[in-house]
Amino acid sequence: SYHKRRYTRKELVEKVARAGFKVSRCTSFVTVLLPLFLLSRLRMPKDPGDFDPASEYRIGDFSNGLLGSALALEQSLIRLGVNLPFGSSLFLAASRR
Repeated sequence: SYHKRRYTRKELVEKVARAGFKVSRCTSFVTVLLPLFLLSRLRMPKDPGDFDPASEYRIGDFSNGLLGSALALEQSLIRLGVNLPFGSSLFLAASRR
């Protein structure tokens, strides 16, 4: 929330490659929860000073379990080699050349 630096997949891959790394994988994640993520961002106050970051962690146990299960499903898909086309975050794996 209120991050200043956001990269597209292309920008991230190019920056990592220019830094001397060989990119082996780049995929999105937090795909399943993207609609909820977007709704939460729409509800954020315009002024960052009015935002309480801890408020994002105040959810009930049931909701937390449900959201955790959705992310676990995504993690399993990624481990199986599925590249997710969109999401709120990017995961990149690279090695030194």
